[in-house]
Amino acid sequence: MPTDKLLDLSPLQIRAFLLCASGVSQKEVAKRLDRTPATICELLQDLAETFLPKSDFVNQPGATNKKKRNPLFKRDSALSKKGEWVREILHEVDTAFRNLENQVSPNRLSLGFTKSCTGLMDAALPALAQALPNIQYELISDSSQVLAKAVVSARIDAAIVLDEVLKRESAEAKQKWGYDPLLSAGGFAQKSRLYVSALADPLGKDSSTDRQLNNDQTRKLFSDKTIKWAWYHHKYLPDLFGQITQYSTNLQGKGFAIAYPLHDQESLYGCIIANKGMAILPEAVALSRYPGIVGYDLPNNFPVWSYNVIRHRSNAHPHVLSTCDTLVQCGKGNSSATQ
Repeated sequence: MPTDKLLDLSPLQIRAFLLCASGVSQKEVAKRLDRTPATICELLQDLAETFLPKSDFVNQPGATNKKKRNPLFKRDSALSKKGEWVREILHEVDTAFRNLENQVSPNRLSLGFTKSCTGLMDAALPALAQALPNIQYELISDSSQVLAKAVVSARIDAAIVLDEVLKRESAEAKQKWGYDPLLSAGGFAQKSRLYVSALADPLGKDSSTDRQLNNDQTRKLFSDKTIKWAWYHHKYLPDLFGQITQYSTNLQGKGFAIAYPLHDQESLYGCIIANKGMAILPEAVALSRYPGIVGYDLPNNFPVWSYNVIRHRSNAHPHVLSTCDTLVQCGKGNSSATQ
């Protein structure tokens, strides 16, 4: 995708598109973004014409010489065949961001985040530099700032609108398991076998999950009162449990969150939450090429944290960001890193 197409996207267009793609009605989108429905419709039309072939707008049944409203943006359209357009556009955005990432020296941790995008850079960079003095931090070059801002904004907004997805998945989980594992996590000591099995292998692809979970480390981890919610990819369970357990006793009362993201696209993210009733959505983190954290205040589904950066590659598992050099504190408008 030519980068000029990304540069043409306004933050408002990105937010409107991602909200609609997640199944939010245009009327609700207009309300959330404080715009009129007509304005939202026009923004989406312009966005679609930027990315999609003209053939998608002409020669359609009942089409006239006037622009035809794109069916992509109807409510729940992401679940229809037209939803392929959603994935296609996001794929193009992701490809452009990867190309940008490849321009950066691979031995550096590159933060493609501008101050105006995060609002936390001034506080985050000094703290990270102090905690990890051997890692060089650099912002994307000035010529790419606008592109980086647009793409990162898109990814963060995608994390926010996953609130809609979360609500649907919670309802489905409650129907399937008899309770909502995300919101019932505080009482899962009596339900740990079912709870852990469901989270460890949510797609039911690994018949050996139960055997993997039947060990002392698992029991220690999931009996620790500081743990509120966890989701692990089954392939890395033994390694993650060994590393996470050593941290859990240091987290009580501190409201810290540790994330162990996997870099290959087909894997889920493994996260562990301590205290404060915080939740980390694996899907939200997966939208970013950089390690990140997105936190939600469960009672209100309010996004209280976007991202901070933790990276330390494991020689044993090159696709796993397997150890935390810092613990990133979760809190509203709060940025700190502590070893």
